[in-house]
Amino acid sequence: RRFESFYLILRAFRLAMESLPVLLYILAVIVMVFASLIYVVEPRSNIESLPHALWLTIVTVGTIGYGDVVPKSSLGSVVVTMLIIVSALYM
Repeated sequence: RRFESFYLILRAFRLAMESLPVLLYILAVIVMVFASLIYVVEPRSNIESLPHALWLTIVTVGTIGYGDVVPKSSLGSVVVTMLIIVSALYM
């Protein structure tokens, strides 16, 4: 009786936990697809390995944008622009 709002919050978290695996899977797919695209289109002097492409993708999806790794080619800029739009629609 005293903790009705607390139990309501707990119930909401339980309901949200049911859909969390699907959301995390979709996010992982988005990150892997765009990291692969960035790795393919960017020159090796800019993106040396797939982990560097993953770093750029995660920082971009999280809207952090450190600026330490940026696309240098025009096709890479197009891919990153698409990533920004897709991640904004996902969030």
